[in-house]
Amino acid sequence: MARSKKLSKTRFQSGLQCHKKLWLEIHDHDKATPIGPGQQGIFDQGTRVGEIARLRWPDGILVAEDYLHHHESVETTKKLLSDPNVTTIFEAGFEELGTRVRVDVLTRSNDGDAWDMYEVKSSTRHKPEHDTDVAIQLLVLKEAGLVVSRKSLLLIDRSAFFFGENKVEPDALLVSVDVSYEVDELQSDIREQLGSQQLMIQLPDEPIVEPDRHCSKPYKCDFWDYCTRNKPEHWIFELPGIRQTQLERWRGQGFEDITRVPPSVKLNDRHSMISRSVQSGDVWVGAGLESTLDTLRYPIHYLDFETFNPAIPVYQYTNPYQRIPFQWSCHIDSGDGELIHKEFLADGLTNPRDEFTETLTEALGESGSIVVYSSFEKSVLTDQAREYLYLQSGMQRIVYRLWDLMKVIRNNYYHPNFHGAISIKSVLPAVAPELDYSDLEIGDGMAASFAFQKQAERVLSESEWERTRSDLLEYCGLDSLAMARVVQVLQAEVETRRARP
Repeated sequence: MARSKKLSKTRFQSGLQCHKKLWLEIHDHDKATPIGPGQQGIFDQGTRVGEIARLRWPDGILVAEDYLHHHESVETTKKLLSDPNVTTIFEAGFEELGTRVRVDVLTRSNDGDAWDMYEVKSSTRHKPEHDTDVAIQLLVLKEAGLVVSRKSLLLIDRSAFFFGENKVEPDALLVSVDVSYEVDELQSDIREQLGSQQLMIQLPDEPIVEPDRHCSKPYKCDFWDYCTRNKPEHWIFELPGIRQTQLERWRGQGFEDITRVPPSVKLNDRHSMISRSVQSGDVWVGAGLESTLDTLRYPIHYLDFETFNPAIPVYQYTNPYQRIPFQWSCHIDSGDGELIHKEFLADGLTNPRDEFTETLTEALGESGSIVVYSSFEKSVLTDQAREYLYLQSGMQRIVYRLWDLMKVIRNNYYHPNFHGAISIKSVLPAVAPELDYSDLEIGDGMAASFAFQKQAERVLSESEWERTRSDLLEYCGLDSLAMARVVQVLQAEVETRRARP
């Protein structure tokens, strides 16, 4: 089915971020990277929040036509607007100025024939992109002849407390934020931007826009892979923390390849190290690697956690977006060259925090280093100690034993194939390509989080949960095994250097 060349509020937001992104969405959407399970989880969660929001208005009427039947939704909306008995409309459809919008909630105002509009967001705070989202809708509604009094956001209130009983109170979960002033102030600028976008999408060819920092602000662009397909293997963009002005200046000077950075270009210490490593093809080893590795104490525990933080709480006595640990994997090296694997994965049917902590404490014992990757595990353990005071001393002893492998990599090791990144998923393929995330059904933490959330929300069948459970165990197990393998590579590097005359 051919895609409509009309603008929408979503496409308008894309156009504000990048004209090329908007053009591709309309004319060549197949070039977008397919949406992954993690991103789909975010979309699904937003949809669910929108459904909860409607419960605030029990008498509201839903315009049920989907986006493929927008014309029909506009006609339905007109009928509802003209009916004095209708006080609230969900997903009201409008089309003016070549732009289609669906308004989350319209309610009759106390000001005569005026209406109030609400935009529902699964966010916990008011962001600039929310204002432009509401502003383009307001412009279309005004063009359609609607008088709009108040413009508001409905946002998640993180202080809301869920008491259970299998229901969520929308008045407690969502807080209203009046953005009328901000949105009214934007109207002239929005109209100008709309005209610019209307002209741009008529172009026969995609506009030339260099991939840059704007590609991830405010949202990560689905066309990143396409737009960077011809960039050098070692693109200067990969230099961590590189400033926008540097990127533009170097691009203007005609080089984007780290292997071709002229000697005359002044680099900071980290960029200089990366440039030397990439140009030589050799790993860089910091002076402190050997002494840092010597601080490891057996038995060494390689530990990884998984958590989820649902916008709509699923367990009694929890808050929106409260982080809940549900899985751990630990590979243990006692010094004999063999790894023992222990793991825990909750069933999702009850709050897993107690069982998570009890099984973890038993597995870690009282001695030995606990290797983690980043400060994530430390923050989860700190949360547990704060929540359960009786666990505080035990959690503090565990925290004291933590050994951050990411920090060791950042300070003491760089492989040319890291491509500027030091996440475990960037490090592992470079140093241990035999271990691979690419074939996993669940391949990242966000996907793992939303996969478990489905089980916690009890939407998975028994067979679906069995498959998901297997995928979660495989993913988390690889994370902890990956750390063990990376440490082995670092130790081997130190031994090789010791053996050199």
